[in-house]
Amino acid sequence: MNNSSDHIWKPKRKQDATEVQTKHETVRRKTMSILNRLTPENFFSLSQEMTSLDIDSDDLLDDVIEIWHSKACTEPHYAEMYATLFSQHFSNGSSHDPNSVLARKSMLNRCQNEFNKEMVSEVEQEALKLLIKSNQTCKNKKHEAHHCLDDIRRSKQKYLGNICFIGELFKLDLLTPKIMHSIIETLLNTHDEFSFECASRLLSIVGHKLDHDLTSLLMDQYFHRVLEIMFLDTTSKRIRFMLQDVIELRQNDWEPRRLTGPKTIEEVHYEAQLEDFYLRERAENLGYHF
Repeated sequence: MNNSSDHIWKPKRKQDATEVQTKHETVRRKTMSILNRLTPENFFSLSQEMTSLDIDSDDLLDDVIEIWHSKACTEPHYAEMYATLFSQHFSNGSSHDPNSVLARKSMLNRCQNEFNKEMVSEVEQEALKLLIKSNQTCKNKKHEAHHCLDDIRRSKQKYLGNICFIGELFKLDLLTPKIMHSIIETLLNTHDEFSFECASRLLSIVGHKLDHDLTSLLMDQYFHRVLEIMFLDTTSKRIRFMLQDVIELRQNDWEPRRLTGPKTIEEVHYEAQLEDFYLRERAENLGYHF
């Protein structure tokens, strides 16, 4: 089977600077257009369109990867599709193709750099919110605070998108289990709720692939930590529900629950009692007593 990456990087004749700049801008524009239009229905045709792009230099390839990563981070719901497209063009099967090696290195470096970014602390975010609410704050300061909060929101969205994209790349064997375990451990041992949210999203994506005999002990340790987080007084209900969903996902062999219809109030109360009983039983088995 021919690998699409054999055709995506094509050294050409030497061109003048203006010609190169114009062509590179065209390739960048076409890359963005393809990713903007990508859907499950037109995946194959746009994949072929991506293959036809005339990417003839390392710098241009790096620009294309930057656009690809940025798109994946800002649209986490489509992370699986972007990762699949990337894998098709730069799969591990092309380990001897310099272009594929460079593309994977460029993408993974971007994922790592985004993961290593420090997020603004929740305390600082609350301070900004109080500043906005305060009657003592002047209009300009409130505007600046609003702007800062918007920037923080976008940064968190991109960070979470990067986490989802990392998980999808791992599912396609473009990341190693060692890297994935390191990321999960870091997220679960960082004491802020946004990291816990990222951990729950990542576990829901990669749990099925990671949870096997050789790593079951590590997974047990992760879920021990998940229970610890759930019973912290400082953990919000929102994060508790997220972590509870991951626990239930693992209980169900990583198969998502299928909703069959709206529940009655009695069913909701009954399930809440069962969940509370289950959580307390699991906690007591792990040495926690209430």
